[in-house]
Amino acid sequence: SQLQVLGAQQQAQLAALSEQYTTQRQHMMQQLAQIDQELEMYEAEAQKGLHVEYLVKWRGLPYCECTWEAAEALEDFKEEVEDFRRREAKMGYLPNLNRPRDPSEFEEIKNQPAYMKGGELRDYQKLGITWLLHTWAHGLNGILADEMGLGKTIQTTCFVNYLVQAKQMPGPYLIVVPLSTLEQWVKEFKRWAPQLYVIGYIGDAESRKVIRQFDFYWEPGQKGGQKKKRQKRYRFNILLTTYELVLKDALELRRVNWCFLAVDEAQHLKNGDTKLYSALSEFDCNNFRMLITGTPLQNSLKELWCLLHFLMPHKFPNAEEFERKYAITTAADADDGDSNQNRISQLHKELQPHILRRVKKDVEKSLPQKTERILRVELSPLQRRYSRWILTRNFSELNKGAGGNQASLLNIVVELKKVANHPYLFEGCESMFLSHINFPPLKALIMASGKMVLLDKLLPRLKETGHRVLIFSQMVRVLDILADYLRLRGYTFQRLDGATSRLSR
Repeated sequence: SQLQVLGAQQQAQLAALSEQYTTQRQHMMQQLAQIDQELEMYEAEAQKGLHVEYLVKWRGLPYCECTWEAAEALEDFKEEVEDFRRREAKMGYLPNLNRPRDPSEFEEIKNQPAYMKGGELRDYQKLGITWLLHTWAHGLNGILADEMGLGKTIQTTCFVNYLVQAKQMPGPYLIVVPLSTLEQWVKEFKRWAPQLYVIGYIGDAESRKVIRQFDFYWEPGQKGGQKKKRQKRYRFNILLTTYELVLKDALELRRVNWCFLAVDEAQHLKNGDTKLYSALSEFDCNNFRMLITGTPLQNSLKELWCLLHFLMPHKFPNAEEFERKYAITTAADADDGDSNQNRISQLHKELQPHILRRVKKDVEKSLPQKTERILRVELSPLQRRYSRWILTRNFSELNKGAGGNQASLLNIVVELKKVANHPYLFEGCESMFLSHINFPPLKALIMASGKMVLLDKLLPRLKETGHRVLIFSQMVRVLDILADYLRLRGYTFQRLDGATSRLSR
C-alpha cells in the first residue's frame, strides 16, 4: 500500500510538472511576440488520427533556433498558420527559365496595378519601372542609378512583383545587398509585394543550413533528418543576401537556377579583380542582371566597363577596346579624326539603353529645398588656451600630463580641428582641467567645449518636441566623449562606427 501511495504521489508530481511546463511554454511563446514565418509543416499518422507539426521561425530569433510545434500549441497564432497554408498551396514551382524576352510584351506602367499595395507610386517611379520592363523585354540589362532618396528599392520591388504577377516568372530571384539595408529590403517587399515569399538569407552557418534545408525546395511532408530525392521545385520567390555570404556560400547558392540577379550598391563591382565580382559573374541567372546604385558614375572608363561587362559580357567583352574607343585624347594623340565631343556623344548613345539616372531636383518637384543652418559658436576659455599653445608650438604646456603620448604638431590643421571639437581629445587635458576647477565631471565636460555647450541647449528642446537626432563626427574619440555625455545626461542612444560588427548593424 505504501508503494501505491508513493506511485500516486509521483504521478501527481509529474502531472503538476507537466502542467507547469505547458504554462511556462505558452507564456514563453507569448513573450516571443509573433511568429515570423512557418518554414515547414510535418504531418504523420498517429494512433488517434492525424498529427500535425509546424517548424516555426520566431521573430527576433535566428533560424537556428526554429522549433517544431504541434498544431494545438499554436492556437494563439491562427492567422499566421493560415497565411502559411495559403502560401504553401501556391509553392512548388519550377523556374520559367526558357521564357523568351519579347519586345512585343513591353507595356508602359501608366496605372498602378492592384497587387502593388504599399502606397501610391509617384510618376517618376512608374517611369522607372517602365524603363526596367523595357530593358527586360528587349533582352537588355540595366543600371538603375537614381539619386539616393528617389526609391530605387521600391522600383526594384515593384518591377520584380510585376514579373511574377503579370509575366508568369515566379522566380527564384537573387538580390545581393549590404547587410545594413537587408532588413529594409525585406520590409519593402512585405509592403509592396506581400504575395511574394521573401527570405532574408543571413545568420550563422547553422541558420543558413536550416534555410537551405527547409526553405529552398518544396518537399511537403518531410521532417528534418528524413531523406528524400529533391526535385528542383522552389518554395520561395526572392532571396535577399549580403556580399559576404555570397562569397561564403557561393557553392550552395550556385546550385540554384536563378532567373534574375540584382546587386545593390553596385559601386562594389567597379573593380573586376575582386572576389565578389568573380563570384557573382559565375552565377547562372538566365542572362538577366540588374545593378542598383545611387553613386554617380565616375570618370574612369575602366570602372564603367566593369559594370557594363558584368551586365552584358557578350556586348562589352574587352576593356582595352572599350577604353581605346571612348578615351578622351589630346590633339597630338588623335589619329582617327574623331573629336572628343564625338567620342562623348557615342559613349552616351552606347550607355543610354543601359543606365537610368534621375536627380531629385528634376523629378521630385514637391520636395522642399534642403535647409542648412550653420551655427557658429565661441571657443571656450580652455579651447582658446589650447589653440594658442598649438599656434605658438608650446610643447611644454601641450605635453603636461600626456605621459607617453607626446604632441608632435606634424599637422597643425588637424590639431586645431581637435581643439574645435573638444580639448579632451588631448592626452592629460581632462585630468588637468578637473584639478583646476570645482565643477562636477558632467559640467566640466560641457563647459570645456563651445560645441558641447550648444548641444546641451539643443537636445532638451528637441526631445521635448519629439525629434530624433543624428550626430556625425569624423573622429571616433569624439564619439567616445559624446557617449559619456549622453550617458551622464540619461539620453538613450545607439552608436555606429567602424568597430561595430556587421551582425550588430
